[in-house]
Amino acid sequence: MKASTTAHLAHWFVRLEDVDASDQVSPVAVGAINGAQLQTPPAYLEPNFRYTITIRLHFTTWTFLPGHRIRVAISNAMFASAWPTPFPMNTSIYLNPSVSFIDLPVVPSISPSSIPPAFTQQQVASSDMLPQLFSASKPKVYKKHETDIATTITFEQVTYELLPNGCFISALLAWDFICSHLDPADVRWVTRARQIYVFDMHGYESI
Repeated sequence: MKASTTAHLAHWFVRLEDVDASDQVSPVAVGAINGAQLQTPPAYLEPNFRYTITIRLHFTTWTFLPGHRIRVAISNAMFASAWPTPFPMNTSIYLNPSVSFIDLPVVPSISPSSIPPAFTQQQVASSDMLPQLFSASKPKVYKKHETDIATTITFEQVTYELLPNGCFISALLAWDFICSHLDPADVRWVTRARQIYVFDMHGYESI
């Protein structure tokens, strides 16, 4: 798409949506870009400059049914997943179909008499699936820490699982989202993951 902004920094979130005959909206896919990432190395935008921006949407297997409408929504944020940029701004999208468009795949029509494709991978038998004897987790933790220099959002989640073979697994997933107050283009995402295996557990009571 061809777009410009009146500020030095902007996000562009593109949401693909399905609007049915009763005007009910279903989200289909989303894509996003931080305007600072349009250049290498990242840098502030030039206000009112017309940028050509390509945004890839997340993979989906959605099919638009007959009578449904395709809607594209564009914004500077997607609360609560992403905050807006800190500067007051207006964004302009230039609706020339040669530069601002969405490219969607078209599924070819298939005759009812068509032979289905042969699958080379066999389905797993239900007897081979490992039943889950015990699964739990601690409450998710969200923390916010602010200083004069930066804001940090921390997320932590701990899960537990006991498998039929007596193996106990504890997993930690955590991330820190750090945004500089001095330079909003300086954003860091730090993740941590840890798994602990105990191979001689025999039942929940022994944990």
